Amino acid sequence: MRLASSEDRFGVDFFEGFSWAVPRALSGAVAACRFEQGDVLYSDPCGYDRWPGGGRDLRFQLQVLAPPKTARALSSEQQGGRFSANWNSPVEFELSDRSKGHRSRRTSSQGRVFSCLWHGTTDWLDEDRPDPPEPAGQRELHGRLGQAKEFFERHFSSQGMGPFCVYLSAVDEASDAARLKAQTVETGLRERFGELVVHSLLPGPAELDPSGEIHPALRVRGIAISSADSEAIEQCLRDVLYVGTGSPATRFSVSRHGQLWGPVGA
Repeated sequence: MRLASSEDRFGVDFFEGFSWAVPRALSGAVAACRFEQGDVLYSDPCGYDRWPGGGRDLRFQLQVLAPPKTARALSSEQQGGRFSANWNSPVEFELSDRSKGHRSRRTSSQGRVFSCLWHGTTDWLDEDRPDPPEPAGQRELHGRLGQAKEFFERHFSSQGMGPFCVYLSAVDEASDAARLKAQTVETGLRERFGELVVHSLLPGPAELDPSGEIHPALRVRGIAISSADSEAIEQCLRDVLYVGTGSPATRFSVSRHGQLWGPVGA
């Protein structure tokens, strides 16, 4: 299975967890599981090269014909219920196999299109095939974070760090709010504790997704802080993450946002 690198051609950013080359510009579609009229997706990054020379080595092209375009870009922060509802909704598209010079107009479900892009084979589009399962979401990945402690301790220790603490979180790369939250945390920690070591990767390489069931836009983000003062780090996280009312000392919990532990190597 080919995983698109984050930036392959002409500055186009792609999600790494999909087998097809899915641009980050389609974050709204990925978050909501709703591909709309006018969306064009390619199996390989070369499809996004400048034409007419672009796409010379391209295998598949999928152009969505229906449903009609909506204000999807204005509401990219879709969560479980909306994603699930769209998973089984219909989508009409034209699929071109450029290697065979074959083009067909087809109707399937949004979930089948998503699974094709995710796993890389057009067999997922066949209505005779059993319905594909929905990917596990951010809540599931969040619940597994504790299983990655040894992995991240090993990685950060190999960087030659002295005593350090680790903050680990599940980040949805298809969500503007989630990316902003991750950047806010990193900025706050950096301003308070100086240089950090950040390691962000897909759940599979982090040993959290052995069966490949987690949503392909999700990543595990580990931050190593060169400090043995876990209480000061928790206070910093409280300062940047707490947005509720009342006393943050009693209402804030790091575990709602991620995992914090350490010091390691003290």
